[in-house]
Amino acid sequence: MPWKCCAPSNKNRQGNCLTILSVWFFRDLDVIDRWRFIIAAMSVAALVVLITATAGQHHTPPPRLVGDELGRDNDETLTDYVQRAQHGFSAAAPGDEVYALVTFRQPLTAQAAGAVVQNIARVNAFEVGFAPVVGIPEPVKGVNRGDSLVHHITLKQMNPLDVRGLVVHDSVEKLHVLAKNSKVLAIEVLPPDATWGSFAVRPVNVS
Repeated sequence: MPWKCCAPSNKNRQGNCLTILSVWFFRDLDVIDRWRFIIAAMSVAALVVLITATAGQHHTPPPRLVGDELGRDNDETLTDYVQRAQHGFSAAAPGDEVYALVTFRQPLTAQAAGAVVQNIARVNAFEVGFAPVVGIPEPVKGVNRGDSLVHHITLKQMNPLDVRGLVVHDSVEKLHVLAKNSKVLAIEVLPPDATWGSFAVRPVNVS
């Protein structure tokens, strides 16, 4: 009789028959089995809710595109670059802390370059020869910047006698003091909201 009731001739009758069969199945269970069935059903429901909520939270963030850039454009003369860098530097607010590319008038030794920026808060990277800039950690306490530059440049098997520029981070006011050094050709600054790793650096190629 139950199987006849569930004949596929009528959808409503199918639903009613499934309900009846479920009730019969539940009634045939003893008390312990009923509670096991209820707990299992609740666990499955909770798991479904948890998976659904978690799926909405965990997603791959969109890749951050490189926007700001430091350095000389491919079609830009050195004179034009220096003027552009100076214009942006002059417009920066003195109290802002910014990343900046410090370009030397001529290649310096690592020790000499370190001495030029000895009073700057942070040196983030060096430019040696025509190679891309290389990031460096801050020197440990008691080690001056010149020694730190020598160590990291030789570690990369690069020439410590050919430092062309440095990427630094400090206040615009401190950078204006640095700009008065006769060894500095140009200082190009980024907006104060720029973060390390979010901008590109191109070689200036002074010579």
